[in-house]
Amino acid sequence: QFGSNFPHNSGYPYSEEQTASAQKGLVAGASAISTVVTGETITSTLTDLSNASRFRELFIDAKGPSFLVEPTLYTLFVPTDEAFAKLPYHEQVALNTMNDEELKRFVTYHLVPQKMVAVGGQKAGVVTAISRDVLNFELRDNGGSVGNAQVVAIYHVDNGVVYVVDQVLLPPTLREEPALRDFYY
Repeated sequence: QFGSNFPHNSGYPYSEEQTASAQKGLVAGASAISTVVTGETITSTLTDLSNASRFRELFIDAKGPSFLVEPTLYTLFVPTDEAFAKLPYHEQVALNTMNDEELKRFVTYHLVPQKMVAVGGQKAGVVTAISRDVLNFELRDNGGSVGNAQVVAIYHVDNGVVYVVDQVLLPPTLREEPALRDFYY
């Protein structure tokens, strides 16, 4: 089911069940499984994750691969299908009815330019996603978090890092500025 280049976690002290769960993008206990994958990219890794079909579909619809300009490195946060299923009904409807601009903002909110959020990079703080919205994150040896989402699997690939997360990251609601007429009667 996975290509021969897909991570198999050799050398990591995790059970076969946890490794299989990470490959599917599932929660693998309290710790995230970190894998170095040579010859793979963010897009090919996203394609290989069997439990990220909803995000993969949105990423492709938003022309997500076009945002991955070489030689820049990227960090991508990928919510699992279970994360989408946990969303309240009204948020699921909103995701299904996004226009092109909203879809692009949603997908680019999950994508950070540069390999800033990575081992050997920045471990905690605030970064700006390609959508120009900020993300709070913290990474630990056994996983980490971005916003309220927990990191459940990590893939270090040739053009960046893919973090599989257990919640969908929703961009902040844009605040509409009151019209000038609202200040004067």
